[in-house]
Amino acid sequence: MKQEHRIGARPLLFFFALAMSVVAACGGSQFIPDALDHARQAVERGKDRDPNALAEQASVALRYAQMADREKASDYLKESIKHLKIAIQHARYGRIQEGTKAAEDAVSTLFEAQ
Repeated sequence: MKQEHRIGARPLLFFFALAMSVVAACGGSQFIPDALDHARQAVERGKDRDPNALAEQASVALRYAQMADREKASDYLKESIKHLKIAIQHARYGRIQEGTKAAEDAVSTLFEAQ
């Protein structure tokens, strides 16, 4: 006689739900690493004393941070967005030190958001 092994619907649903929660927990936003990379570049441009490049890189980082926040809202992302906006404003007015500091703060909070 052949024995059949059947798995009920409840254990299968439980396994599926567990697998999906693991995937969701492990998979961070695809946009945060890009935002972090551009924010770091903004800091480097600030250290090079180039306000236009600082503002440009911070603007790109801001777009990625906003997309990540839309994908999955986070207090760290909201804080990063605030710092990036401040960095852009300071850079546009030629306040390189303040812009660089704000970009550094954005890097710190983006790192925490990962």
